[in-house]
Amino acid sequence: MSIMPLLFRGSMLRTLQTTVNIIVGLFMLPFMISILGEDLYGIWILIGGFTASLHLMDFGFASAVTRFVVRYLTEKEYDEANEVISSALVVYIILGLLVAIVTLIIAVISDIWISNPENVDLVFALITITGLSLAIEFPFKAFAGVSIAYMRHDLNALSQIIIKVISTVVSIFLLLQGYELIAIALVGLGSSLLSNIVFVIIARRLFQDIAVSLSRAKRDKIKQLSGFSFWAFLTDISSLLNKKMDIFMIGAFLGLSTLTIYYVSLRLVEYTILFLGRATGITMPIFTKKFSENNTKELNEAILIFVRINLMLGCYAVFMAVFFGRTVIEAWMGSGFNVDLAYYSLCVLISGKILLFIFGPLASALMALNKHQWLSYLGLTELSISAVVIYLAIGIFDLGILGASFGAVVPLFVTRFLVLPIIVEKKVGLKLSKIYSNLYRPFFCIIAAVLICIQLRSYIFTEATVLYQFYFSLVASIVYWVFSLSALTSKEWTHLFKILPERFSNSWLSKTLTQKRR
Repeated sequence: MSIMPLLFRGSMLRTLQTTVNIIVGLFMLPFMISILGEDLYGIWILIGGFTASLHLMDFGFASAVTRFVVRYLTEKEYDEANEVISSALVVYIILGLLVAIVTLIIAVISDIWISNPENVDLVFALITITGLSLAIEFPFKAFAGVSIAYMRHDLNALSQIIIKVISTVVSIFLLLQGYELIAIALVGLGSSLLSNIVFVIIARRLFQDIAVSLSRAKRDKIKQLSGFSFWAFLTDISSLLNKKMDIFMIGAFLGLSTLTIYYVSLRLVEYTILFLGRATGITMPIFTKKFSENNTKELNEAILIFVRINLMLGCYAVFMAVFFGRTVIEAWMGSGFNVDLAYYSLCVLISGKILLFIFGPLASALMALNKHQWLSYLGLTELSISAVVIYLAIGIFDLGILGASFGAVVPLFVTRFLVLPIIVEKKVGLKLSKIYSNLYRPFFCIIAAVLICIQLRSYIFTEATVLYQFYFSLVASIVYWVFSLSALTSKEWTHLFKILPERFSNSWLSKTLTQKRR
């Protein structure tokens, strides 16, 4: 099977995986809050943030392992690939032990930041279980890159869907039986272990010449991995802390109940960006291929078309959040929840964080050209500015959740909208004027669609019932996409069909557009 159909199938299954995760998350969040209460669920949020922070102890090796395994398997240098995997295994065993030690230390001193003495033992147990779960996961990361080299994202996605469904059903059963957070953490430990075992089985099935042993570990390979991982590590630090810093600061300054309100809007934003990213997350291999072929013209065309598509999808997400966010939150969390505060936070967060998605192809281009250190600089800058603004907003001026929301997104309007395109112009060669001129046509089409939808809401869909809102969402979506897609030129349609698998690219529409272009 050729590369593009595999990429497309992988993209579809990854999108399905994300859809399943979102559906599970949308159900489990209010379900767990209703069972546990806002304070206990706030503890669960903080424990999740703690576990995510421990991922930093990967030190960027996952990106390095993936890059070199993909390279050697693509070039059919199987001995080199086995040496990379074996060397990575040694590194990850050491890092896993380090994670376990850090986990136990933090668990022992966790009573320092727990205000309610009744929760001390619970937090100790949760930190221990989740931290050790991550420590066990680390050695399996040595096999990262095998499925990517063979373009089999679909196998990983399908296995993750099955495991996610099973673990969710078990968690629901345990909660209904009266078990609480420790049982859920143990389910997470079991599902993580199963997921990693399946991951290795897939790798061994694809790479049949795999031969991993500690004796194959080479010092020069560890040095090679370390050299690449540094900038990836800095990027991971900034990205992860940007995602979790607001949670920790809100929990510290505003309390667990307030954190739960903020987390509802944040999860909606994260689900949206995750879903969109999965749907269009095929840019890296495409850009890398164009770069390796030294085809600068087609590389720049591909970057521009993906930025334009991401603009349409990203603005649609903002459009839906602003028009229907309050209805969604109320239907999701119930009328007793602080819907208005969560809705306003949602609007602020998605308006800024969607820039990460819209200009994501520019970041992918830097990665493809091995210029990813610039993303580290951007991420650390965003982190520093956000930390200061959030602290001032909630620690000094007492602006609450909305202040934290603004603080989380303020730097993105500068770094992603202004600075990142300038870096791409310097390092990739894509003119700044082309990047921005590429966006004005779809932007004005989107504005026209929004204005029409405002009028429809004012004069036709005036009732606030869920049924009316559902009808309005259908009509508004049709209006939005009719106007937005009209901004694509026949050349861009043709370029899109080149990217898709043959059964799509050979369609009547593709042939018609190609003839029109000629």
